Order: sequence, then structure tokens, then C-alpha cells
Amino acid sequence: MIFKWLPAAFLVAIFSFNALADDAAPKPTSTIDRFITDLASPELAKRRDAAYGLAALGAEAAPALASLSAAVQDRDEQVWMQSTMAIARMGAAAEPAIGTLVEMLGDNDLQKRYRSAWALSKIGSASIAPLIDASTSESVLRRAAAIDAMGWMSDNADDVIPAIAPAMRDDSIEVREQAVKSLARLGDPAADALTTALEHEDTRVRAWACQGLSTLESISDVARDRLVPMTTDEDASIRQWSIVALTSTDLARDELAKLIVASIIDRESNVRGGGILALRRLGADASIAVPILANLLNDEATATRDSAAFALSHLGSLAASAVPNLIEALKSTPDRDMIVRALGRMGPSVVPLLLEAAAEDGQHVDGLATALASIGPRATAPLIEALASDSLAARRGAAQALGQIQPPPSDAVAPLAHCLGDPSPTLRQAALMALGNYTQGIDAETIAKIASLADDMDPGVRAAALMTFAKSSPDKAGVLAMLKTGLVDGDPRVRERSVRGLGLLDKGAASLTEITASLADSDAEVRLAAAAVLAELGEAASASVLGLVRLMSDPDARVRVVAV
Repeated sequence: MIFKWLPAAFLVAIFSFNALADDAAPKPTSTIDRFITDLASPELAKRRDAAYGLAALGAEAAPALASLSAAVQDRDEQVWMQSTMAIARMGAAAEPAIGTLVEMLGDNDLQKRYRSAWALSKIGSASIAPLIDASTSESVLRRAAAIDAMGWMSDNADDVIPAIAPAMRDDSIEVREQAVKSLARLGDPAADALTTALEHEDTRVRAWACQGLSTLESISDVARDRLVPMTTDEDASIRQWSIVALTSTDLARDELAKLIVASIIDRESNVRGGGILALRRLGADASIAVPILANLLNDEATATRDSAAFALSHLGSLAASAVPNLIEALKSTPDRDMIVRALGRMGPSVVPLLLEAAAEDGQHVDGLATALASIGPRATAPLIEALASDSLAARRGAAQALGQIQPPPSDAVAPLAHCLGDPSPTLRQAALMALGNYTQGIDAETIAKIASLADDMDPGVRAAALMTFAKSSPDKAGVLAMLKTGLVDGDPRVRERSVRGLGLLDKGAASLTEITASLADSDAEVRLAAAAVLAELGEAASASVLGLVRLMSDPDARVRVVAV
């Protein structure tokens, strides 16, 4: 080895020089060090990147705590917001930042107060004493924010509740509100304090207390006895949340059901919403309220009937016993939307009852068909089966319902096509209209059957056949020829459908002359259809302007509006 022949002093000199060289070499900067440097940079982009980066590190960002404490005062929202987030994610290790965060509780910026409060709650028990002190500050903002922070400290609930509860009697309504909301967030440990607040002289505090209690899993007998009379309070918010809170008590379910129904038909919409929420929270026990709601479907007041139907719609199959009442209401109520919705949510088990009702009373098939369709694809199988019923009304209702189900069930095409040969024109028309909702999946044989019905003896069937043929046939030349023939039909329904069908072909441009001629038809529905098709064509219909101008003095107001 060469080094053994060199003088010892020389070797010492060489190694000493190398050591000094190592010390002089630049060391790589750690990520945190770079973030700390950039957090104080005059360049906004660097400060933002540093704040985001430190926030992503969680507890590992602890070496940057001092820099982050300064950055929470940055003028840029992203910088101070992410710096606060970074401090919060350190947990107990961020204790040295408590003073800075408590000071921010009095800031005029709502977001700064909220995020500082949240960060203090994440630091944990070390924040409690400073927060309690801040909760008695002269500043309303600081008091409310301190109470907000303590409301997030569920792990220290027993320590913070004694400080929050007195704030429900603060001179400031903002502080009182925050106190009740914080207690509600703390959950079951705050039940006694919330129960006490039910007797507060401030209406808003009582309402917030009811709302807070509604979030608890169980409520004491004392609270129950105070909540029951509150369901008839003059204040709507108290009525709303007291009924919801009662679902967490052991109040007898039959008595509770009566109170819930009273809420559901309340004059105020928010109370009705509370009643619906309470009903749904009862689970299977909600069936107790069904007979009461069913009887209300016969009420003279429309609002009451609608509220009862709306409530039943939220119970689904639990309200199956009310189906006969809903069917009767469907027959007698002009505005049937709510009834239809309720029936639709019952599920396929009610299909036989609806079909039976259609068979017994052919006058209300349309409404019953809409209700059947609202059940959705689950009703397809029983509806297809009903197409073979002995009852014409049931067959027609089934066909109409199948035509309204979305997406159209493909397995219904063949059964509907079979109905095209039925002796009844009403069923043939219903089947045609149902098939008209299929943009694809109709075979050539069925299309041929549809085309043949364009010569049907019944004008309603001819009209439906023309429109369905226009929608389903790939032979556009054949469709055009058939629709032109329909334009000279003696029945205005056929002519109207022919005009609408022409509008489907190349946006109607290929038959502009025929559509324009229909503007002078003797029937208002035909003129209206022609004007509507031309309106959709836009500039392509410029040659028809003169005819549209004439329609501006049409005796039918609807035609005049479309012509303009």
C-alpha cells in the first residue's frame, strides 16, 4: 500500500484537508426547510406551494410550526388557510400555536374564525383553558368562535360542556345560537344541557335545542315530556324539530303517529318536512300512521290530501294497505301527481290492484296507467301479462303504462305488436302509441303491421300509426309518401299527426311545401302543428314566412303565439 511509505505528518495533512473540504461542500436542503424558506418568500406562488405542501405533511410538518404560525396572518387566503390546516393536522404537537389561533378567533373574517376554531379543537386538551377564557371575552366574535371550537372537542366533552352551557344565556343571540349548536355536535353527553334549554325564554334557543336533541340516539323522559307540547308551539321551527326529536324517545308509537300526522298536514312547509322526516325515522313502526293518512286522502282541503299522499309516497311498500284509498283519490282528485307518485313507490306488488281498478272503472285508465308506469321496469312482467286480460280497460291500461316506462322494456315489443290486431281500436291505438316510444328494437314485421294500420277505419288508430311509422321505419321515402297521404285525410287528428311526422324527416326540410300548405288548414290543431314544425326549422323555413305572417291574426291564440 502506497500510504505506508509516506511520512505520518504528510498523511495527517492530507486527511485533514479532505475533512475540511467535506465540511465546506453544500448540503442538500430538506423539503421542510425549503417550504419554510418559501413560506416567507415575496413570491405568492412560492408561499402558496409551501403552505399546501406543509398541510399535506401532517404531523411531519412540526419543524415548520413557527413559520406556519406567522403565515396564518398572510394576506393571501390560500396561504393562511392552508397554513391553518397544516397546524391543525399536527394535533397536540401544535400546542405552541394556541396563542396565535386564539387571537384569530376575534378576526372579522368568518372563515378565519371558523378555521382557527377547528384547528384549536384538533390540538386537543391543551386548548381547553385558553378557549374557556376566550368564551368570556368582551368580543362577541371571539366568544362565539371559542364556543364553536369547544363544540368540536367530543373527546373532551365533559370538560367543555360546563363552559358552553352558560353561553346559552349570553346577551348575544349569535353566541346563544352557537352554544346550542356546539352542544348538539357533542352528542349524548350534552343531552341534559339541551333538555334544560327547552325551557329557555328565547324562542330561537328552544328551537335550536329541539334540533340538537333530534340528532341524539336516545332522549330522556324529561325531554320527552317537554317536547310533546312543543309540537303545537306557535313557532314553526319548534314544531318542526320537536316532532323529529320525539322519534328518539320512548313515546308510545300510536300516540307519536298521531302527532306526526298532525305535523304532516301543518300549514307550514318546514313543519310538514319535519313530519315526513319523523315518519321515515320510525322505520317499520311508520305503518301505524298509514290508516290515519289514508283517511286524510278524503279530506276536503287539497293541501291536506296532497300532504297525506306525499307522506304515503315516502313509506313505499309499508303503505300498501292505503292503495285502495289512493286509487279512489286518483279517480276524484283533479291534480293527481302526488297520488301517482305515492302509488309508483309502492312497488310491483300493487300492479294487480291497479289493473283491477282499471278493469272496474274504464274512465280513469289514463291516470292508473301513469301510476303503473311510475313503478318503473319492475312492473314490466305483470303489465305484459295484463295485455292478455279479459278486460279491455286492463289491456289498454297495461299498454299505456308499458309505453311510458323508461327505458322502454324491449321484451314488451312483441306483446304490444300482438295488440295491433285487437278488435278494439282503443287498444290498437294505445299499443301504437306505446311502440312509438321505441327508437330502436322494432323488427320489420312489426313495422309492416304499423304501416298497415295507416288505413285503419278508426281515425285515432290511423293518426297513431302514421306517427309511430315515421319514428320507427328506416324507409324514409316510404314514410314521406305515407305522411303526404295523411295530410289529405278527412280527420284533423290524422292531418295533425302527419304534419308532426313530417317534422321528424330531415327536420321537415324535405316536405316544406306540404307543411306550409297546412298553415291554411281548417283545423286549429293542424295549423298549430305546422307553425311549430316551421319554427323548429328556423332559417330553412324562410319560404314560409308569408304563411306564418297570416297566422299572426289567427283566431286561435296558441297559433298566433307560435307564429310570432
